[in-house]
Amino acid sequence: MFQRVPFFLLLCPVLLHARFFNWFETLSPKAERAIAALEKLEPQIEKAMKDFQVPGIAIGVVIDGHVIYSKGFGYRDIEQKLPVTQETLFAIGSCTKAFTTFVIGNLVDEGRIGWDQPVIDILPEFRLWDQYATSNVTLRDLLTHRTGMPRHEFVWYNSKMSKHEMLKRIRYLQPSFEIRQRYQYGNLMYFIAGLAMELVAEKPWEEQIRERILIPLEMRHTNFSIQDTQETDNFASPYLEKHDALKKIPFRNLSLIGPAGSINSNIDDMMHWLQMLLAGGVYKNQV
Repeated sequence: MFQRVPFFLLLCPVLLHARFFNWFETLSPKAERAIAALEKLEPQIEKAMKDFQVPGIAIGVVIDGHVIYSKGFGYRDIEQKLPVTQETLFAIGSCTKAFTTFVIGNLVDEGRIGWDQPVIDILPEFRLWDQYATSNVTLRDLLTHRTGMPRHEFVWYNSKMSKHEMLKRIRYLQPSFEIRQRYQYGNLMYFIAGLAMELVAEKPWEEQIRERILIPLEMRHTNFSIQDTQETDNFASPYLEKHDALKKIPFRNLSLIGPAGSINSNIDDMMHWLQMLLAGGVYKNQV
């Protein structure tokens, strides 16, 4: 995400909130030891932020289902000296991909789609440069970055084309390896996965994420666009490090490849997501 990469490197770790754990909860000995250790870590965190010119960060730890430590450091807006809080919204970047895969897993469990089902059987318009790959690439291949396709990020970056137009253009992009020959990270295949899940469920990707993840996990502040984020009164501004100085830069719209990286969230919400994952799919005793 070229110009925005430094923003993610600096602020993507800010996924946790500035609220201390509930003292009335019964904590395990392991959790109690971790609390003591983490309290001594704060001077090192502040030094690292200064050394690497990180404007704002928050750190949180979950042990045995409990948030035992969570605290914000630095600023969400340097110029206005606005601090990071538990409600500060950040672009979570490619952490979005886990949300997309989670919902596809739900559809697999329901028998509506298959991990090893050819994508072209789900999305008839799907085409790649290579005919064999077109016929044989599966959902599993898309989600594990083994389609043979390199990143080709300039196809979508800052583009205003429609999703349908981008789907048509992907067939003209050359692969760099054979299918399943090598892992190659990218965003375009998650775009394809999002289109496939929309066709199967007959619902937009955003609506499926909201219904299957955000609502059950009480992630009330999470959204899918930079427009929604900037309409709030507490969000992190993006910065670029250049010539040993931090410069505020414009937000980049990632909605075209939403399933690969467009979710914005705050620490309160992301803690719910993390607790559910660590509990094997259970949140507040609900599967």
